[in-house]
Amino acid sequence: MNSEFYTILTKIGIAKIIDARASGKAIVLSKFKASSKVIIPKEEMQSLEEIVYEANINSKYVDEKNDHHLILECIIGANEGGFEINAIGIYDDENDLIAIGNVPRTYKPLLEEGAAKEIIFKIIMELSNTKDVILELDKSMALASKDYVDNMKINLLLPITSNSNAILKIFNEKIDKIKGE
Repeated sequence: MNSEFYTILTKIGIAKIIDARASGKAIVLSKFKASSKVIIPKEEMQSLEEIVYEANINSKYVDEKNDHHLILECIIGANEGGFEINAIGIYDDENDLIAIGNVPRTYKPLLEEGAAKEIIFKIIMELSNTKDVILELDKSMALASKDYVDNMKINLLLPITSNSNAILKIFNEKIDKIKGE
């Protein structure tokens, strides 16, 4: 690796992707775990040690510019903290470590410490077929990345704008009718 910080597929992850292609049964990515341990990612790794945070993956999408890139967003909200993060792991629904990465040393403070910090890990997995992976999302999640919200805002703005013009026209017609009486 030329980069100091990177994420790789584990041997288990590679085997499961190969099996998914052969069997047609998709891998269900479900959780991410953050670790305080400084690591050099290796394919042989089967788990993270010194776990400081664990949660469901927040979102998954295929990159618009490269359909072989599956992007996972893992968010640690402002209300969580009091720990250092040096590594992250992506786990499937069978709790197998599929991908592992090291990240720049990051301290995640607690609100009580006087600082609020939200962390979004954006993990890019390069796959020849992104359909081999399914993501289960926890429907109770209340966090969304800014990119997701901005995209939804743009998608929602179009119907609202066209509807508001129609509503404004009806409103103006009613005002004109009242003025005419």
